[in-house]
Amino acid sequence: MKKRVKTFTISILYIAVVGPFLEELLCRGAVLSLSSHISPKFGIFASAFIFGLIHLNVTQFFNAIIMGLLLAYVTVKSKSIIPASIMHIVNNSNAVLQVIASEKLSEDTFNTVSTVITIVEIVLGVIALIILLVHYKKNPVENQVICNKPATDEEVSSLQLSNSSLTTKIFFTRWSFFVSFAIFLLIVVSSYIMA
Repeated sequence: MKKRVKTFTISILYIAVVGPFLEELLCRGAVLSLSSHISPKFGIFASAFIFGLIHLNVTQFFNAIIMGLLLAYVTVKSKSIIPASIMHIVNNSNAVLQVIASEKLSEDTFNTVSTVITIVEIVLGVIALIILLVHYKKNPVENQVICNKPATDEEVSSLQLSNSSLTTKIFFTRWSFFVSFAIFLLIVVSSYIMA
């Protein structure tokens, strides 16, 4: 019984906190930043696509892409992965709470609790959005950089590479690519271990 509680606690922490944080580091911290070298829109779509893929589940793939687009957009606008990380953690925590509630409560009680949890999540989301907008209105982030800028024509010609070749070379030779790939492998392996 004690081992089951420990495994259950570790699973909840992984699903609700560690997993979302690692996924944000990978998708918004590394993939978005590195692939935005081509363009911010490409970075948003590339990170959302990778986010869909790492869920390793066809039924979650399209929902994860939509969530990934939202999280990437928030990251680009806020120039920080913190808001997206918080959103992701809240979303996964909501899912965990609903799974726990569905196992412990009657159907009617579960429906009520599920509705309350969803309303609380929406209210917290709106409050967080207002705080984010007020904060970034008071503290503009124009001088902060989250995304790599596209190479200028001068930079490309001085290296005698095409912009596409330059981007690909930079993407696959940076330490952050290998760290991102290691995080991806950690997520995949730990998902199989936890399953």
